[in-house]
Amino acid sequence: ATLGANFVWENGAHYAFFNFFGLEMGDLYEGPITPDLEWPTWIVYSAIPLGSSLMCFRFLQVTWGFLRTGELPHHDHGHVDGLEEETMPVDVDVYGMGDNLHMHDLKHPML
Repeated sequence: ATLGANFVWENGAHYAFFNFFGLEMGDLYEGPITPDLEWPTWIVYSAIPLGSSLMCFRFLQVTWGFLRTGELPHHDHGHVDGLEEETMPVDVDVYGMGDNLHMHDLKHPML
């Protein structure tokens, strides 16, 4: 994160911060801009050190929680909040299709 932050700083962020706080800029280079959006490139490039810093922070959160409780965080990928679990009838044909392309099972009615 420090290497990326240094790159962003040298790529023009120092000019933006000095200009924002009204400091003496001297011969500071404003930095390049993106061709399509015409944004300073340091804004776009700052996503990398910011993201890696947040990732390290999350790693430290999980480590601290593991050292305190001995459990890792987990979640159920199949669970959706707000949806209730549907119970299927015991005697149902889950492969039955209600169209004219497939054979019909007369023993199990269509749901």
